[in-house]
Amino acid sequence: MNVPAWHIVGWPVVELSVEHWKELSNFQLVGQSARYDESGRRLGNTLWAAEIFGQQVGLAWEWCEVLPNVIVMTDPMSVMSNVTLTAMDGRPNEFERVLHLNNAVYQLNWQKGLASAQRPQELRELSSPLAA
Repeated sequence: MNVPAWHIVGWPVVELSVEHWKELSNFQLVGQSARYDESGRRLGNTLWAAEIFGQQVGLAWEWCEVLPNVIVMTDPMSVMSNVTLTAMDGRPNEFERVLHLNNAVYQLNWQKGLASAQRPQELRELSSPLAA
């Protein structure tokens, strides 16, 4: 399944305590896209999802290639999610939310597949016949 990352904005909001959020570790890649800018750098977005208490929780963010095969988050403060995290007193805490969303992204091995993907010009070079 390849779900566009922006679809996360339409997912139902899931309210979780910070303690329950910390228990989530089963995120799976469900969608990603890539494009090239004018200098040949790859840019894109990715969407990961997990299930907790029968509800789907998602994380989505944009990424860019800063050097060949060096992939970073475009803006670590802009991780999108359908999660509202609540503090011990039950109130939403946006600072903790950003911190925990970034910690979850950090624990995923999301860059490996992107870094190993070959560029179109690399594929053309590999498929062209060798000069005799």
